[in-house]
Amino acid sequence: MVEIYMEKLQDLLVPKAQQGKKELKVKQSKNHVYVDGAKKVPVTSYEQIWSVIDMGEKNRTIGST
Repeated sequence: MVEIYMEKLQDLLVPKAQQGKKELKVKQSKNHVYVDGAKKVPVTSYEQIWSVIDMGEKNRTIGST
C-alpha cells in the first residue's frame, strides 16, 4: 500500500518514522507495473486484509490543500 505525497512514493505499511529512508521506484515488467521496494504482507483472511488496510490508513499523510 503506497501513496504519492509531494511527488514521492511512500510505503504506508512501514511506520512513519521509517518512511522515506528507502527510495521506492515504479517499475514495469513484461506483464505488470509494480513498486520496487514496497513492503509485502501475506494475508490469509478478510480480517487480516482489513488489519493491513487499517495499518496503512493510519500512516497516510493528511493535510489541507
